[in-house]
Amino acid sequence: WSWSEEDLSYMEGSPVIRATESMSLKLKREFSDLQKSLLLPRKDIFPEENFTFQNFQWAFSILFSRAIRLTSLKSGQAVALIPYADLINHNPFANSYVDARNEGWLTQNEVVSVYSDRSYKKMEQIYISYGPKSNSDLLLLYGFALDRNPFNSVEITVSLEQNDPLFGEKNDFLKRAGMPLTMSFPLYNDRYPDEAFQYMRLICFEKSDRDALGAIEDVEFADKVSNQNELQVLSLIIEACERALERYPTTEEEDTALMIDRGMYSLLSKNQRMAVKHRRQEKRILKKTIAAVMKQKERLSPSFAK
Repeated sequence: WSWSEEDLSYMEGSPVIRATESMSLKLKREFSDLQKSLLLPRKDIFPEENFTFQNFQWAFSILFSRAIRLTSLKSGQAVALIPYADLINHNPFANSYVDARNEGWLTQNEVVSVYSDRSYKKMEQIYISYGPKSNSDLLLLYGFALDRNPFNSVEITVSLEQNDPLFGEKNDFLKRAGMPLTMSFPLYNDRYPDEAFQYMRLICFEKSDRDALGAIEDVEFADKVSNQNELQVLSLIIEACERALERYPTTEEEDTALMIDRGMYSLLSKNQRMAVKHRRQEKRILKKTIAAVMKQKERLSPSFAK
């Protein structure tokens, strides 16, 4: 969210752009509220030249990228800035972690320790996990992405259209469930969440399904509604993936060609190179999902393959 406009332009088409804009707007609102409630009324304590939005952004980035949650303090859980511990790099496969503990038999001093997941050699780098974060989250919060990330994902967006013959009934159902008309869901390298499938079963629910199963509120969307409904859901996933791919100004093949061209690739800034790698990974997830869903359609309806 602190990248330059030029660096961000290399993310065009990616959901990261929307998340970045949302984060920036949130920060501006929070700073505005802070100014009204505290900074401006007490300029004698908080001089304007020091308590600027730029400094607020810096403090926020330090907190988000460096803070560590300690769960074993005597006083309860807390978030802390811990010198040196904040230098430990992220590895999604690591089980080492940082936490507080009591040291000493009589004094019982509280200290912060790194608990390693295995034996380490001298000068060998130790890693901890920052949590099950996608590359989008890592870029947004920490400014980096990973080549191998089992939690990597890309969002697709699905909406209930107002021209749906059952729009009124579906809209009422969603309101009662506290759900919006438009929802975004993460797609992973090898799966998508059950909630996405359930939501899309509702979106694809037709009058013939209602005739067979009854009113919408009586249907259990965690289970298959019908073969036809399931095929429509799979088609909806493919359409959402294809729309997502169309938003990028470049293709996966063009991104790959740029990365292979060492001369051109080296001219990009670090953030720009990271953006190219990230957008290519997103496109690969979308294309893998399309291929996997096409196979599901073939298994569900042999006639589809013909």
